Amino acid sequence: MKAIYLAHPYRASTPEGIEANRERVKEIARDIMNQGHMPIVPHFAWGWLTDDPTDWNDALYLGLKLLERCDEVWVYGHLSEGVSDEIDYAYGKGIPVVHKDVDSLISSFRVRRSM
Repeated sequence: MKAIYLAHPYRASTPEGIEANRERVKEIARDIMNQGHMPIVPHFAWGWLTDDPTDWNDALYLGLKLLERCDEVWVYGHLSEGVSDEIDYAYGKGIPVVHKDVDSLISSFRVRRSM
């Protein structure tokens, strides 16, 4: 059983957008579990820290420490600032990064191409 770190945007411009992201992450986590892996979901481990923007760095730091213990990072959705940081960190630690949908792949291509 692999430990799969689920990278997906959390923040949104509205409370409804945040809730939609959380619901999507629940669906993805269940799918990862149904594939026989253990989903590692920072949204639910540290989501309580993200209500206050000053806590965002703490949540990201804790998420990255959790990421270090994972076998792979699976990326979904567009590349938010946090997701981009998670991807860069995983690459730096030699942890495989897998883009699991078209949005993440296109966003990654655009970001990497502009560098």
